[in-house]
Amino acid sequence: AKNNLENDITTLKETDIRESLRDSFSQMKSVFGADANKIQLRLPTDPIVVAHDPALLDRAVKNLLENSLHACRNQVELALSGSKGFASIEVSDDGMGLENSDVTLFLQGRGRSSKANRQALGLASANHIVRSHGGKLIYRKSTMGGACFEIRLGSL
Repeated sequence: AKNNLENDITTLKETDIRESLRDSFSQMKSVFGADANKIQLRLPTDPIVVAHDPALLDRAVKNLLENSLHACRNQVELALSGSKGFASIEVSDDGMGLENSDVTLFLQGRGRSSKANRQALGLASANHIVRSHGGKLIYRKSTMGGACFEIRLGSL
């Protein structure tokens, strides 16, 4: 996954992470057209300032959104919560979800893509980006029945 990224983070910027998520959401809308209408964006009204690299975080979030769009039946949710210095970004869907043992393989870059006959590096890249931010990428079943990947950045 490290080799899949052009460069590592050089500086993290303390900015409102809502702007990064709005940009990711907007780009997904333009790329996926009507399918992107399945994505619901939930952002708090107050700013959430956390250190992050907007370009790399955008890449990780769009990867999770793309995976969710392919896996969902009808709905994907991108939600942000947190406070100054801490952010929780959740990408959830109403698809089939994943087995925990499969998640481990995908996060390590050892899974196979269901979209093409190749190695699946997307989750491993997202995991590397999140870890290079000092964060964690956590998987659990979504309340909608599918997968939920949570990006945790900063500290409480």
